[in-house]
Amino acid sequence: MEYSNEDSGVKYSHLVAGATLAGGMNRNSFQTALATIGVTNQCSKKSYHNYQIACLNQSSKTILLEILDHLEEIYLPGQEKVLPIGFDCLWSHSCNAHQASGEFLYLGDLPGM
Repeated sequence: MEYSNEDSGVKYSHLVAGATLAGGMNRNSFQTALATIGVTNQCSKKSYHNYQIACLNQSSKTILLEILDHLEEIYLPGQEKVLPIGFDCLWSHSCNAHQASGEFLYLGDLPGM
């Protein structure tokens, strides 16, 4: 007979990835922390990054829709609508210029944010 304290319908690797992202830790740090307390069955690097990308896509979509709704509220009919954005790029190391990440920055005011 096999016993598990994990619900069979829950993807614990997604919960771990979510906790790691919310805590601002990288995957290796969290993996080490889990291993220290005896959790050795962990999600793969590929699974973690796939989930990370899915979370980022959903989060980006949500905030973009909120920004667009806000712009619809503040502009008068017939007025030209402008989406004020900037772009920021960060390289992981100057020798690895191909390893960069970038993000769009909303330069307007969004109530509640």
